[in-house]
Amino acid sequence: MFTTPVAMIAIVVGTVVFLGVGLYLLVNFLAARFSVYPIRFPQWISPGQLGWNQERVEISTEDGQKLRAWWCAGDSEWVLVFGHGYLMNRSEFVPLLSAIGAERPNAIFFDFRAHGGSSGRKCTFGIDEAMDVAAVYDFARKRVPGSKFVYIGSSMGAAAGVLAIARDPSDTHALWLDAIYGDLDEASRNWWKFVGGAKLSRVFASTHWFAQRLLGVQPKEVRMDVPLQRLSGLPIVFIHGGQDPLVSSATASRLQQAAGSYARVDHYANSSHGRARLDEPLRYNESFRAFFEELQDR
Repeated sequence: MFTTPVAMIAIVVGTVVFLGVGLYLLVNFLAARFSVYPIRFPQWISPGQLGWNQERVEISTEDGQKLRAWWCAGDSEWVLVFGHGYLMNRSEFVPLLSAIGAERPNAIFFDFRAHGGSSGRKCTFGIDEAMDVAAVYDFARKRVPGSKFVYIGSSMGAAAGVLAIARDPSDTHALWLDAIYGDLDEASRNWWKFVGGAKLSRVFASTHWFAQRLLGVQPKEVRMDVPLQRLSGLPIVFIHGGQDPLVSSATASRLQQAAGSYARVDHYANSSHGRARLDEPLRYNESFRAFFEELQDR
């Protein structure tokens, strides 16, 4: 039995469509897998290069991960805990040390699991990383009895800090939250828009579905407003970029309201996600310096 030309064309078109859809889904799956199991980038600066005491330490989490960190011993009971963002490492916030005056607090910079030099392969964008923050706090408490913590976090690191500290805010005196997401659903849906604009976002639209299954959680359930309500009464600064595709201005305002009357938003109109400290470093550093000095004077 011979195949007619029309049937042959239909077979070819069907095969091309099938292969095209398959390739599209494969690319989206691989992109999602890359997101959940990220590559690591090298460190580029350390506290020692800025003249701070620097000790390399390893910290164990309750689920057996090994976190690599720099411990910087200071001359007070204040402890600054720096939590970097997704795809970054403990070097991210090191330049902010230049905003601190002559009287040096203790400080610790650490790599989250699956980042930098720490163990682990899977990133959960703040969920399991909250255990990393808790372990770092426990380490610092042993080094500095009567620790007075200030948590400084970027994006994923900000979210991990809020989730951890909300469980026990007793010795945290303030938080500096740079580009914290409102919920993981909003952040993940807009990730590719941040990376490459609206066109790339449409190309990788299915990565959200694959990533959700790789994580095993509902992204809409990972939200920051509820834990922030438990931190009401603490001084909290939200750093928000007006051009941030992951976190809208409405989201930033909603988080500020959830955090209570001592929370405020520092708005950088022309900055994208986590870019404020790079776009306006003088303003950013001065704002942080004033924030920390005010805490010390309370």
